[in-house]
Amino acid sequence: MKILILSKTYYPNSYGGIEKFIEQIVSIKDRNYSITVCSIHNDNTIKKKISNNITLLYYPKTFEIASNSVSLKLFIDFPKIAKTHDLIIYNYPWPFQDILNSRINHKYIIVYHSDIVRQKILRYFYYFFLRNSFIKKAEYVIFTTKTYFKITDCPKNLINKFKIINLGIKKYPNQKDKVKFKDYILFIGVLRKYKSVESLIKISEITKKRILIIGKSKDTSNNIFDKAKYITYLGQVNESTKFNLIQNCKLIILPSNLKSEAFGLVLLEAISFKKPIIANQNITGTKEVCINNFNGYMLDFRNIEKLKSKILELYNNEEIYKKFSINSYNLYKKKYTDVIMINKYKKIFKQFN
Repeated sequence: MKILILSKTYYPNSYGGIEKFIEQIVSIKDRNYSITVCSIHNDNTIKKKISNNITLLYYPKTFEIASNSVSLKLFIDFPKIAKTHDLIIYNYPWPFQDILNSRINHKYIIVYHSDIVRQKILRYFYYFFLRNSFIKKAEYVIFTTKTYFKITDCPKNLINKFKIINLGIKKYPNQKDKVKFKDYILFIGVLRKYKSVESLIKISEITKKRILIIGKSKDTSNNIFDKAKYITYLGQVNESTKFNLIQNCKLIILPSNLKSEAFGLVLLEAISFKKPIIANQNITGTKEVCINNFNGYMLDFRNIEKLKSKILELYNNEEIYKKFSINSYNLYKKKYTDVIMINKYKKIFKQFN
């Protein structure tokens, strides 16, 4: 069976939750499946790489509007690419893929990662002219959490069939390299506005605990950390370094407080390494991974005194810390491994053989 996966960007050009999701899907160890990942990059040429039954196609970006990357070359070639595959997987949201899909008549599923949140005016134009038809004709719309399915602005009457399939990741091996930091809190994520990374400065000051920040600057400049005494900004690091820092941190923190943070895949990486989590109160799927008083705390980050007390509690109360650590790993094994996720997707794929 030949599967085509569409993504706005992919490794090594970008790193994020959708890229991590695709990485797990393409790791299917089954000769019955061959997978192509098609994405857009900033080079001027079409690039093709083949490795372990996986084909990577990179098309040049022609322009971008409101974070929506467009490739005219991909627009031209897409019917030909789609024709050689049995099933297409679209990763929502990316409005350009809706346009691509309008050019073909093919079976497809949509993995619904998040609503469009920031582009308020353009999203309504898009919803009216493109999204409704795109959603309605999908064989399945797959949501990554029950919570996000309940709160999404996607009209339920448009969905032909839906499934809830939690994201899952493989357990990365323990890292052997030593890190020069001790007892630090770790934040991982692109510095976007909805990540509320500015709050980390205040948190570090009141707790006097070192906070390491991993992630490239996007909407928020990393210069805001220059005068922060207890903040260390490391920028973007490789996977090995990232997992080494997760393994050796005290806990993971996620200050995002908007609907844009639909899940926070870094939380899965945290619980796979038995780490407690402190997350900002959120109505999205993050609360399914950071379960309050079970493997961490969901707190209102505006209540700075309570936030301080809970962070220090995890530093000072060994019994609570150990309980949260065990609960994190048990939650990972029960719901969020790559094997659990892949097996659920394979059941869907079999319907299109």
